Amino acid sequence: MHTQSQRRGGNTRQEITQAVHDLFVSQGYHGTSIRQIAQKAGIAFGSVYTHFDGKEEVFLAFHPYQEILPALITAYGDDVEQFVRGAFHQSLTALEHRPDFMNLMFIELRAYMFMNCFYR
Repeated sequence: MHTQSQRRGGNTRQEITQAVHDLFVSQGYHGTSIRQIAQKAGIAFGSVYTHFDGKEEVFLAFHPYQEILPALITAYGDDVEQFVRGAFHQSLTALEHRPDFMNLMFIELRAYMFMNCFYR
């Protein structure tokens, strides 16, 4: 049987995950702070660290790659072109029910390109 604090802890983790989703999809990983996550989740700043070691752990728990990587593992093809086509198709199929993740991926790609083009 779960105690009230265990249920609250599970709810807090879920609230953090939802806040992360909303913020990362609209602002990206680099544009979001732990303080913003806590504020959006309606919790104290330190409570985020009760449930996660840091922003990267929250990101990894939430990120679409958790759904894409298993799909990529099942991709196949007789040559490189068929494999790439299959992998792309598997990825799209895995994400078709999560169009918000495509926005996140484009935000992060833009940030990655910006950092690598201008800060080398």
